[in-house]
Amino acid sequence: MRYTEENFPRSTIQRDGMKILQGHIDETSCMTICDVVYRKVENYILHLHIILPTQNKDETKKFPTIVFVQGSAWHKQTLGREIVQLGRIANLGYVVAIVEYRPSDVALFPAQIIDVKYAVQYMVEHENEYCVDINNLILWGTSSGAHTALMTAFTKGLDKFRTQELKEYEFKCIIDYFGPTDVYEMRFQPSLGEHYTKDCPEGLLLGQVVTRENSMDTVVMKYVEKDKWIPPVLIVHGDMDKSVPFHQSVFLYDKLIKCKKNVQFYKIKDAGHGGSEFWNKEVLGIVNEFISIYISNERA
Repeated sequence: MRYTEENFPRSTIQRDGMKILQGHIDETSCMTICDVVYRKVENYILHLHIILPTQNKDETKKFPTIVFVQGSAWHKQTLGREIVQLGRIANLGYVVAIVEYRPSDVALFPAQIIDVKYAVQYMVEHENEYCVDINNLILWGTSSGAHTALMTAFTKGLDKFRTQELKEYEFKCIIDYFGPTDVYEMRFQPSLGEHYTKDCPEGLLLGQVVTRENSMDTVVMKYVEKDKWIPPVLIVHGDMDKSVPFHQSVFLYDKLIKCKKNVQFYKIKDAGHGGSEFWNKEVLGIVNEFISIYISNERA
């Protein structure tokens, strides 16, 4: 007999010692789709890891979508580094797309920002396949990924940060985990690394020794103006960060406040450059609450 979805039989086999559980589908269970190719550029293939807040391959509901940019000092990213933590967020009802962008030894600034914009475009164009609510897009990044996420939103419409065929989108909000905001100024604050030589992460991003003149286009605050739309920003930074000085977040916060933008700023005591302090229940609760304020009340 050939079975279908409609006439497939339930097993009635019983054995001594067998325990029976009632199946429940009222709790979220995530599914991860790895290594989705979203762009090929100059023989370099770029991927996404996509976490869906459902195991149902035929799901038609749309979910707010977080585009996450992993920190890597602008080098090649390890896309799965925070996948467990991001799964906890996805479990709350978000699609999470972890973006790979071209590293600095392959392409100089601003290639990273352009790649992330293409990743966003890919998710929007495949909204039905990946349950994307295109009206509720969120950016989130750690370290250099936070810099890239901020720049992705703040440079909307600027020719240097797009291509002719690229479409750009509005974001409901941005989560900035300890991102650099002015790479030239990093040398003047406490840090265990160099931030000005040609071989430091910032120098490799620019392809030269870091100066005020050649780094101006990378300064996040340059793109914040009073009469310009800026998505609400949540900043989280540790007060013992030895890689990206805490003052980098202060620069951004001060500029956003001066321009009367929506911003929340959390300093985590005794926290360094990443780690469990940023992924505990309290902090993830703050992230979820922040996002919930700005996404549409009625989800698609």
